[in-house]
Amino acid sequence: DPAGLSLFAGWQATERPSDPSARALHEMHVLRELRGSAHGIAIVCAGLSPIEAVLAGGGEANARLFGWQPPFEKPSEGLRRSWEAAEMVTDSIVARAYAALSPSELEQFAEITATLA
Repeated sequence: DPAGLSLFAGWQATERPSDPSARALHEMHVLRELRGSAHGIAIVCAGLSPIEAVLAGGGEANARLFGWQPPFEKPSEGLRRSWEAAEMVTDSIVARAYAALSPSELEQFAEITATLA
């Protein structure tokens, strides 16, 4: 269900490539944006700004990767706890999508994604 998950909805709505490798990459982006969209909702609900979430979850290297420039404030323990709570909400939202898979489908999915990684 793409409700509220704008990045996921956009990727899901795009035409799937016919080439198997391109289609696999496309589907990986669809799944990435499922989690990314869910995480955006969770971060907002946790009261974190984007830079606070990036610093609390990935540190200064991630902040630079996403284009922010130092100096950076060190995340407080409260911000880290808020980010961890947002991660749990993210996992909960995404788990609904994977709940549609049978145990054997989940096992196959895990094997495929491990191979891709």
